[in-house]
Amino acid sequence: MAALIDMALSLGLPLLITAAFWAMFVGSYETVTDTSGAQQSAGLGGGSSPAGLGVVIAGSVVGLAVSAWLAYRQGVSGQTPGKRALRLVTVRTDGGFLGGAGGLRRWAVQLVNILPLGVGYLRPLWNDERQTWADQFVGSTVVDARR
Repeated sequence: MAALIDMALSLGLPLLITAAFWAMFVGSYETVTDTSGAQQSAGLGGGSSPAGLGVVIAGSVVGLAVSAWLAYRQGVSGQTPGKRALRLVTVRTDGGFLGGAGGLRRWAVQLVNILPLGVGYLRPLWNDERQTWADQFVGSTVVDARR
């Protein structure tokens, strides 16, 4: 659940920004009357314009930046907004915080959990230490902050 909240922040915000810029600058249309008197809609920005590609790239960069910032904050404080809402903390197996670089490293190796159809995220259900594969790789675990 915490990952869904964080995903909404890291993907939702850039998607909203991209959609807004796309609507304002790239996807605007005007009605044009041709010589026979028929009215047609003509795109001012064109479907695959360089501006459209720029907007998509900018949205992707913002998404990556927000995700990296969340990972850094998780390393420094042990929490992302999603984990804070659920009162969870990510710590090293010895109890300390991962640090900024450790949080970014944990974020980078999440691909290990995703690639085998997301099975890595289910691993805490049967693992004694309740770690995903990425957690085991970087030496971290997620604990309940209320305890």
